Amino acid sequence: MPSTALTDFQRRLLEVNSLLAADPTRTGKIPLNPELTGAINRASVVLICSHIQGYVEDLIAELADAIAAGAPVIQPIPVGLIDVHITSLLADIVASTGQRREGAIRRLVDEVAPRWSAGTAITPGLLDTQMIISDFGNPWPTQIRRVFRRFGITDIFRTIAPQRHHVLTQVLDEIVGKRNEIAHGRLSVSSTRADVQRYKRTAATVCERIDRHTARHVKAICRTQSLPW
Repeated sequence: MPSTALTDFQRRLLEVNSLLAADPTRTGKIPLNPELTGAINRASVVLICSHIQGYVEDLIAELADAIAAGAPVIQPIPVGLIDVHITSLLADIVASTGQRREGAIRRLVDEVAPRWSAGTAITPGLLDTQMIISDFGNPWPTQIRRVFRRFGITDIFRTIAPQRHHVLTQVLDEIVGKRNEIAHGRLSVSSTRADVQRYKRTAATVCERIDRHTARHVKAICRTQSLPW
């Protein structure tokens, strides 16, 4: 069973099919309207990139909820998740002086530290999705790796595709790179219908494999008998 995030992603990805269906060009034929064909292909790249980003953000929220529902104690929780929740407070302590600094230190000792002590159970709301994805922007492979590393997955791409991880990341780099150029108004950037189909297949493969692995990962963290999705 897929996560809700994956189901929504797959539904949104159908928008690309609708765009391509509006293209008067048929595969292998001379474009009937080259400008329209180019616009449709560029729009398809932007959509694919946006839907990958949306999937990752939705899945992170679902991961946090699934871990909270499993109510594991803090001890097996990846340090990356703890780190992202206390970094801003530590930075505030370092940067502040006087009463503000004293207040931040007191909050760290009295409020924050007990929540993350070994043996304490995860409670709903403890894992803040917005904190976890606060520095997640365009879905570059480096950004996707970083956000899943916080859940204890060292390299999500090597994990889901040990032999082909470099192929998947190269295509994702291409998608995001083109999306950014298109978004900045560079009309010289082009993609063929074949490119769009390849990007769509790669996006679907990456998201489906991430979905399966993260389900197993949550099961291991929470030490439950069943997968969360």
